[in-house]
Amino acid sequence: MKELPVDADLEVVIVMEEKAVNYFTKSLPYLKKVYKMEPTDEAIVHGIAAVYYSLNDTEQHIKYYNLYRDLKNSNSNND
Repeated sequence: MKELPVDADLEVVIVMEEKAVNYFTKSLPYLKKVYKMEPTDEAIVHGIAAVYYSLNDTEQHIKYYNLYRDLKNSNSNND
């Protein structure tokens, strides 16, 4: 997606936001599938948390962000 100018019309902003939500919604099943295969991969868990954040799903964002934080802490303790 291209960047929007600062003075973009509201209609353009709404259309771009709808496209972004569509992309995030479509990506989620793939991220969740990869998560099932690699549940300890920090990047995957962080990606899922970010998608839920972008979709304004606070409950799921917090769930996956906490998982990410726990993974990050456990991996840094193993170093």
